[in-house]
Amino acid sequence: MSALAIHHLEHERKRELYREAFEFLRPGGVFVNLDHVASPTVNLHLAFFDAIDEPIENEDPSDRLLDVHTQLGWLVDIGFEDVDCLWKWRELALLAAVRQPRAIADGQAGGRTGAVARPGGVGSRCPAAARTVGRPLDGASRARTDDLVAASDALSS
Repeated sequence: MSALAIHHLEHERKRELYREAFEFLRPGGVFVNLDHVASPTVNLHLAFFDAIDEPIENEDPSDRLLDVHTQLGWLVDIGFEDVDCLWKWRELALLAAVRQPRAIADGQAGGRTGAVARPGGVGSRCPAAARTVGRPLDGASRARTDDLVAASDALSS
């Protein structure tokens, strides 16, 4: 789990860190990152600063913001499953991904698809983040996904 740190890294280092997290996790392990992300437009970026009542002049020069869609794509490309943006408010987003269970890692369940965890979930919270929708989740993945969705819903309340 990481919070409000990775966005300070250069983009290539972010991608490397995601790969390191994947390699560190055991099959079935979950990677979660709550972080500052790029707005899709300058107007939305300015609106974020207005919403948090912070002058744009106070923008942190160490921020290296990147859009949600690109980061989710990296997680899928690295090999994570059930990649999703579970919650987003303006320039804050909660990204989650599961290292594939051993059966999938060993090729016994048809390989990776980069499946989004819950139908409609991306569209309702991270419309720009939709990647792919693939195979149905197995029981263990569904349980982990349900836990992540519950945590996301608690954050939204």
